[in-house]
Amino acid sequence: MKLDVAQIVTYGAAGAVVLVFLLVLILSLRPRRPKRLSTRQYNAELFKRRMALEELPYAVLHDVRLKDTKGGIIAIDQVIRLPASILLITSAPRMWAGRSWRPPPPGSGNM
Repeated sequence: MKLDVAQIVTYGAAGAVVLVFLLVLILSLRPRRPKRLSTRQYNAELFKRRMALEELPYAVLHDVRLKDTKGGIIAIDQVIRLPASILLITSAPRMWAGRSWRPPPPGSGNM
């Protein structure tokens, strides 16, 4: 089967349309990265959560620090005493999520 110029251009244009469609589909289905919160936005979100939790009829503790077994400090933003359980809410900027903080050694001058 011999193709003339018009058929080649038609097949090329159809292929380009399909390729662009697939590219747009793949990019639209890709999970989007959440926007990083600035320190100011993070503090505002923390304040709003504190105000909302204070309205609940349960006992709430804020900014609880616990020592772990390795001597680091684990930060828990809120501890809520529910009727049958205890709920721990911990959130942190992405750079600190899931980490414990170690205080500097005594006498190092860094605090």
